[in-house]
Amino acid sequence: MPTIKQLPPEVVSKIAAGEVIERPASVLKELLENAADSGASRIIIDIERAGRQLIRVSDDGCGISAQDLELALARHATSKISSFEDLDSLSTFGFRGEALYSIGAVSRMAISSYQAGAAVAAQVFCEGGALARRSEAPPVPGTTVEVRDLFFNVPARAKFLKSDNTERSHLFRAAEECALANPHIAVQLRCDGAEIFSLPAVREGSQGLLSRVKTVLGADAARNLLFAEAAPLGMSAYFSRPGALPASRDLQFFFVNRRPVSSRLLQQALYRAYNEYRQQGRHPACAVWLQLKPSDFDVNIHPQKKDVRFANESAVFNLVRQTVESAIAAAMTPAAQAAAGTDAPSASGPVPAARGIFEQAGPPEQPAAPLAVSDNPVPPFASELPRQVYEHARMQSQEQPGQWDGCRYLGQALNTYLLFEVQDAGLVVLDQHAAQERLFFDSYLEQLRTGGKPPVQKLLLPYAVELPASMAARIEQWRGWLDSAGFELENLGSGHIAVHGVPSLFNFDEDSARSLLESLASVLGDPDKCSEDVRRNTLATMACKKAVKSREKLSPTEAVRLFRDIQKAPVKTCPHGRPVMAVISPQEMARLFSRSKAA
Repeated sequence: MPTIKQLPPEVVSKIAAGEVIERPASVLKELLENAADSGASRIIIDIERAGRQLIRVSDDGCGISAQDLELALARHATSKISSFEDLDSLSTFGFRGEALYSIGAVSRMAISSYQAGAAVAAQVFCEGGALARRSEAPPVPGTTVEVRDLFFNVPARAKFLKSDNTERSHLFRAAEECALANPHIAVQLRCDGAEIFSLPAVREGSQGLLSRVKTVLGADAARNLLFAEAAPLGMSAYFSRPGALPASRDLQFFFVNRRPVSSRLLQQALYRAYNEYRQQGRHPACAVWLQLKPSDFDVNIHPQKKDVRFANESAVFNLVRQTVESAIAAAMTPAAQAAAGTDAPSASGPVPAARGIFEQAGPPEQPAAPLAVSDNPVPPFASELPRQVYEHARMQSQEQPGQWDGCRYLGQALNTYLLFEVQDAGLVVLDQHAAQERLFFDSYLEQLRTGGKPPVQKLLLPYAVELPASMAARIEQWRGWLDSAGFELENLGSGHIAVHGVPSLFNFDEDSARSLLESLASVLGDPDKCSEDVRRNTLATMACKKAVKSREKLSPTEAVRLFRDIQKAPVKTCPHGRPVMAVISPQEMARLFSRSKAA
């Protein structure tokens, strides 16, 4: 049996670094937090080779003295706190004293810093956790940290990094979070020599903040935002108006005391506010800021400080839900819609502050409905429809629309379901969206199977889709596959993607293309490691985006054509597994009205 022994310091440092530094974006997040804590008014970020080769963060903050610079590389060395009780009054991002130590343990790192009054700047070099050398540097105000050759001494960790495009998207996300958390700081991001964005510092107030939100979320998403605040309770938020929800949930940012956090509670509160307005597959974009007492929440859960717990979860849940819900309700009034000049609400001013929320007791309300597409098994009637329905599918083109061979179109219910009376079979209810989605999916899949690349519809006037930089980076890695699927795209930089051609079968308009790209950016992984199921789901998403939507009116001719076409489909469910039709037999109809036999 092995004897117990003390691990060598170099092993301890690498293990500890693994908790803090998972990928290049983890490095960038820690460096940005340090820069913000330094009182900087400007932060410049340089990235090369998706952070594997270089991550450089420069700020003009207070700097680190020559005496403290070497100590900053030690574990649990920090200027933020001096006792555990200080956590109850914490006002900085960092406090654990692990960031620089962990980064230095798995990279070649150089830190140059200058404090006002010093003759020169101090500089230290660290390699694999060991101090390599120290020197002087030009007196440039602030601090610059260069991290090179990340994971050079931990090849097992480097092996698990994703593709450059994936890692780049995570880096961009970290920079976007920093920009939204610190609107008073100018932030510039450069990647491989190209500028991704350059955001000037903005003054306090909703309008200044909105300009930064527009840059991060993209002009298209930001064009349809509402604003609400509960100032006495420390909340302000921008969020999508109903009817203009993006297809991706990646456009959601939550901040507690300016700290970017990942909180299921906050997300559930947001979705609860949209209960009556959110369509399946649509997700509100948002930037939500909460300002709480440090003692009212805890981020000391994980070394990465992304998870958060609240002392009063019910109060926080209700604060977010009620504030957003009130703003949506105000924007949905006829007067508000008339003032906006549209049938759907647009950006509005602040709503009255919610009152008495923190006095409400009890647990938070039930979470919002699951965000994913349902995986429930398909009901039996979806695959075992009465044989008569198919027998009556033999229709003559010269027959009158709405009536043929014992079948009769009755109309459209709820602008979603098509009703047909089929002789001997009963009442057939057809889900118009699910049915057309299945037809598009089957037709497109057949094109890919038989003809390789499907026909492409060249656009006479190409259009540009604007996405956040992090989402555009994820789309870029799928360019090859999207090209084979019939999309002709061009990356214009700064989150703009030009669409020059689309699959002829779908003929996506600008809104549909934007919605599709948003969806793909949130679900796609590394194409080289992607399973066939993900590719299939991508095709299903394309079919879903182009199919006729619920609550769209169809003419009798269109309804009958859809019913005829779906009879020929070998599978009677949509690509996501939902049934396309249901049949109520004469016997079932009789039972509903307590009749002894069918009519």
